[in-house]
Amino acid sequence: MTRKLATFVVAAMLCLGVVGPATAAVAPRAADQATTATSMPAGPTDESKVPHYFGPYPNWALSPLTTADVTVEILGDGNGATAEASVGANGVVTGITITDPGSGYTAATVNITGAGTGATADAVVTA
Repeated sequence: MTRKLATFVVAAMLCLGVVGPATAAVAPRAADQATTATSMPAGPTDESKVPHYFGPYPNWALSPLTTADVTVEILGDGNGATAEASVGANGVVTGITITDPGSGYTAATVNITGAGTGATADAVVTA
């Protein structure tokens, strides 16, 4: 009875294609090798091919999702100066970039407003 069951299982597997004839490994063609070689990264820091999820370059997919809800206002005796704040992790102001230096300033103050507290900046006017 056991032998008949084993024979039936093997026959069923062969019919269903679960067990098939052994296949030999086939070497890739030269055209396939050329395609593979060009799709490989040139090195471990090749940004065009290697997604640096945990590597040496910034990965915006894993970065904290912060938005710049900070307003920077430059006040003084001149006019037209504008700036933008860079916001890092946890809403920390990491820098201020002058987008337009304006004109006519001899003295200026910087007002930083937003949801947080404690951010300060000093304006230095150079001629």
